[in-house]
Amino acid sequence: MSTCRTGPHGACTPPPPVKSRLGPTNCSNNIRVQVEDHTMIAEAISRLTQGIGLPEHLHNQGYKELEARLGRLDPNTGQFVSEVDQLWFTTLQRRLDACTDWLRKTHWVESEDVFFKDQDGRTVRQSRVCGPNTCQVSLQTIYKERLGCDSMPLAPPMVATNEILPSGVTALRVAQSHEHPVELETLPLIVEPLHVCIKQRKSFLLASTTHPGAMWSFDLTRRWHGHTREAAEEHQTEGTPVCEVEVEFDAAGCKQQLESKTVLTSMLHKVISLLQ
Repeated sequence: MSTCRTGPHGACTPPPPVKSRLGPTNCSNNIRVQVEDHTMIAEAISRLTQGIGLPEHLHNQGYKELEARLGRLDPNTGQFVSEVDQLWFTTLQRRLDACTDWLRKTHWVESEDVFFKDQDGRTVRQSRVCGPNTCQVSLQTIYKERLGCDSMPLAPPMVATNEILPSGVTALRVAQSHEHPVELETLPLIVEPLHVCIKQRKSFLLASTTHPGAMWSFDLTRRWHGHTREAAEEHQTEGTPVCEVEVEFDAAGCKQQLESKTVLTSMLHKVISLLQ
């Protein structure tokens, strides 16, 4: 049985920067929505609103996280799998890096996530995050409460067909969650990990034009995982990463009332623009 200590132990090595050959260009062409079938989008919004269980109006304190992930549906189980094609992932990163309209963008940041059960049977995530330019490590321990979630298939014209560079994306999952901080004093000193993930993430932040104070984050993640830290590190050394793409809406700085359909419509348009 493998165990690990809770708390700020361990270290991580900052990943090398990924260079882009694209020069600085305006990103309006990269994130512009080109979908003409508004009926299909309206049907998708209606389905997601009901599937997630969102009320008609939202307040910034009513939910802390609303995210959309790109992926596919497993043909055997029907479960959503958060993963995109690696080559398309690299190309998307270059597209986003070429944009100049971002409020800000981050370097690649590496973290180590350890998942384990607490005394109440909840799945807790403890993240050790390594700074992009130093080996200084910060620690975050949270319990993520899933408030609502729904997956749906994506097909043309919502997703453009690209036989030269396929994205591997055939489905979308939208989830509403609330992250609760967990105090270290409430956790046992030694825990048995359920699984461990090593992640490298790069984020592109865009200010909302319809909800002042709110923020959109386009997150690219490379992930290696295993039942133990040693297994995850071995996969990082020898295996290819799982590539993930998500779009997240952060309303923490928004003071106005939010209409769920307006937020979901904007989110869906942004997701589709990445695939066209």
